[in-house]
Amino acid sequence: MPAATTTPRIRSLNVAVSGGVTTMPTRLMAGTYYVHLSTLDSGASLQVVRPPSTLSLASWYARYLACATHSPGESYATSVRQCRYWRTSATFVGGANVVRVSTYDQLVNPGGRATFAITLAPGRYWFYADTGGAPQLSNGKPLPRIRIRTVTVVGASQRAAVPVAAVLRFPPGSVSFPRLVPRRGFVLGIGEPGVITVLVLLRRKSWVTDADLVPGQCFPDSGGASQALQCFDGYVRLGGGVSAGASALWWYDLPAGDYIAFQGGLDEAGDSGLYPTPTFARVTVA
Repeated sequence: MPAATTTPRIRSLNVAVSGGVTTMPTRLMAGTYYVHLSTLDSGASLQVVRPPSTLSLASWYARYLACATHSPGESYATSVRQCRYWRTSATFVGGANVVRVSTYDQLVNPGGRATFAITLAPGRYWFYADTGGAPQLSNGKPLPRIRIRTVTVVGASQRAAVPVAAVLRFPPGSVSFPRLVPRRGFVLGIGEPGVITVLVLLRRKSWVTDADLVPGQCFPDSGGASQALQCFDGYVRLGGGVSAGASALWWYDLPAGDYIAFQGGLDEAGDSGLYPTPTFARVTVA
């Protein structure tokens, strides 16, 4: 008689990030997790990275410092190459951004907690407080290497199904995202080449029309001049980031309304999805 099989279950994991310090277990069982991020700060961000087995944290961190610091006379091409080397030497596999106290129109996470889902395979992962995927403090200084948590995952590989409300992709020159999404759910984000992909949603004010969503009106023009209109009254950033060829599951819980969705990660030129050419999808949350 064949052995009975069991359906993999989804575990819960609580992680706290405050003052750049990540508090969590350093050993976990393989499987799918709902990771709940909290903070004592006004806000915090958590990034998860999976390194190849041959890459040490010391080497990866040194590559990041080479990307983040610029020597006198260093060429632009050298800077781009060093940052690409750091960014592609390990795989960014998601995370979360939590807002407890709103500043600059940020939408507060209900309950002061952000959530993402992740399937951890046996091996090593790095969890750390980030800015745009980088181990960097909010003041712009590098996060001390000792604050990057190495987490060892053990046990047999298993994956549980996570319900998905929307799938996000960034084909060249466009954004693929549903026009209508429910108020809450998981977004499956697919990584884009050349960027540590994150999703940003801006809430449109009620009077904004599609004709206003152009450079010089709702967005700066290509010369860098400020926009003429203040078109948005709230935003949310979903991430940690995700590498090209990888994916992440970000939970969102948003007020009803009309939004635009765009690539919030910076490309190798330092540009995001709204500059120099606004590239976004119109989204209604209902």
